[in-house]
Amino acid sequence: LAFLPHGMADGDQPEEQPVLISLEEGDKNKPDILLAIEGKTPADAKKYSRVMHMFDGNNAEELAAARALWKQYQSLGFTLNYWKQDAKGAWQAEA
Repeated sequence: LAFLPHGMADGDQPEEQPVLISLEEGDKNKPDILLAIEGKTPADAKKYSRVMHMFDGNNAEELAAARALWKQYQSLGFTLNYWKQDAKGAWQAEA
């Protein structure tokens, strides 16, 4: 995939964008999937079919926060998957 159509939440016609980039959670384009970074968590994860959290596994604080979030999502009954990069940079399913 060379290009992924996208727009900014504060840009023109955000409701028409297949991928919306934003600093805040919102529903201008009625998203089904949320990609969260920098420790951000959705107010209501259940409204999405999939929530992905990206974090730096080499950063102790980010790793601790991700583990706490894992436990929270587990208690809510979500199906969870964890992917990790190997030494060659390929992604491997860990859990």
